[in-house]
Amino acid sequence: MFYETDICTQEDNEIIQKYIVLFLNKSNQELIDAYNRQKRIWGVHQQLLYLIALDEVFNERFGKSPISNEDNTVFGLSVRIVYYELINSFEIVNEN
Repeated sequence: MFYETDICTQEDNEIIQKYIVLFLNKSNQELIDAYNRQKRIWGVHQQLLYLIALDEVFNERFGKSPISNEDNTVFGLSVRIVYYELINSFEIVNEN
């Protein structure tokens, strides 16, 4: 997939594809852990590419993503999530 945005160059797309392959090879729990390690978005371009790929794999695998993604330009992170193997899905953890 080619991400047509003002921020994604051909080189960016190659990096995104490498991240996607990396994430596709992870177990569901490893994918959840990769997301939970992202505490905040720092505005670093490389992190954006990582989040684009992570969002893509979450949507492909679970049909939903904890990452808010508006046209691959505005991103947001939910709070921590937990994986439930029995239902093969994840939910946001209410930490209150």
